[in-house]
Amino acid sequence: MAYGAFVSSFINFILLALCVFAIIKALNTAKDRFKKEEAVEEAAPVKSDEVVLLEEIRDLLKKNA
Repeated sequence: MAYGAFVSSFINFILLALCVFAIIKALNTAKDRFKKEEAVEEAAPVKSDEVVLLEEIRDLLKKNA
């Protein structure tokens, strides 16, 4: 008769552990996505001096042509 109580307790434990795992997994996934979005916003492309100069030259050539 004690086997039934043990099996019931074991199944309840497994279900509770699965629920806690799913909640923690969802929270970690959401946190990672939020960090990735912040990284994309912060990583705005910074133009080097060479690129700025080349763009100015291109614009002057278009203007004169």
